[in-house]
Amino acid sequence: SDLSGQTNQQLEQYLTIYGGFKAYLEAQLAYYESKHGVLEATYEEALSKMLFSLSQKYAKKLTKEVMHGEAIASSPQLKKLRQDLIEAEALCRRVQGLRDSYKAAYDTVSRIVALRISVKQEQ
Repeated sequence: SDLSGQTNQQLEQYLTIYGGFKAYLEAQLAYYESKHGVLEATYEEALSKMLFSLSQKYAKKLTKEVMHGEAIASSPQLKKLRQDLIEAEALCRRVQGLRDSYKAAYDTVSRIVALRISVKQEQ
């Protein structure tokens, strides 16, 4: 919490730790976002097929919301896929939040280092 009172060596350690973990979280986020993309594409494709099937089944025109609800209710696989998609979105947001907090910590330490360097150069 008292970064300005830390030694230069301690600040270097913070930069290494924060920067390294931020990079790790960026790699994790890319992995989870790719999984999310696959789940989303799979879900959309399955939902479209189910909606088409339902539109053929009913003689009268149903609203999109009703057909969407019917599709989810009548397909356990689609329901599971939707749940997996929601969980993947939540995981991406969690990792993004962690990454952003480590980025903020890194940026803060970096600003302190830059200020120390500029003060040293002025002297």
